[in-house]
Amino acid sequence: ELNTLLTRIQVDDPNLRVVNLEQKNISDALIIPLFDALVSNTHVEELILKENRIGDEGCVALASAILDNSTINKIDLSGNNIKDDGMKDLCKAIAYNQCLVEINLSANKFGDAGVKELAASLVENESIEVLTLNGNLIGDNGANDLFKVLATVNSTVTHLGLRGNTISDKGATAFASALIDNEMLVSVDMGQNKITAKGGGDILKVLACNETLEELTLDGNVGLSNDLIEEIQQVLENESSEGEGSSSEGEESS
Repeated sequence: ELNTLLTRIQVDDPNLRVVNLEQKNISDALIIPLFDALVSNTHVEELILKENRIGDEGCVALASAILDNSTINKIDLSGNNIKDDGMKDLCKAIAYNQCLVEINLSANKFGDAGVKELAASLVENESIEVLTLNGNLIGDNGANDLFKVLATVNSTVTHLGLRGNTISDKGATAFASALIDNEMLVSVDMGQNKITAKGGGDILKVLACNETLEELTLDGNVGLSNDLIEEIQQVLENESSEGEGSSSEGEESS
């Protein structure tokens, strides 16, 4: 199957839009020729590579591919073996790529250093809208780097997944600060982290300042009470309904 796909990529088969190699036990050595072939391919739009054994060496080859490729808009690398060094190489390319819309890097093995590289790439990248980083080793420092960029520079990311990391109140407070200025985030998942009532309270204080966030998932933070989570949800629902009301009023008056 891999050899057949490789040949179709190499000849730039116009009917090959999605490359799906989910759960194929693929290592770096096996995937690198495919990434090399994608450099000059002009038809593949989606790469599904979840739950394989792709690591840092594979990321070097993928980085080269997405530097030159201008059609791939969705990549799923969840459940692989990417560490901080792999993220460093990949993110250098992400900074210059302007066609990737969605990237899933969940369930890999990178932490704050890798997310710092990702945050830096989002200063330049103007295409990524959906960023999923669930189930990694991301703590407060990485979250802080990411939220700083989302608050000040990046204007494209709308959906952010940080579920199942090790983010605590410092990271939650950084998120709260970002919400004051960010005008793009629509959905954020920070469930199953280490946020307590302090971080939750900081988020609650600023929700009314943000007009775009519609969904915030905080379940599974053992230090957060259900009452506080429900209060946060209520504020979000109120903000959403007020926003809908004002927009319909604007339509009626126009």
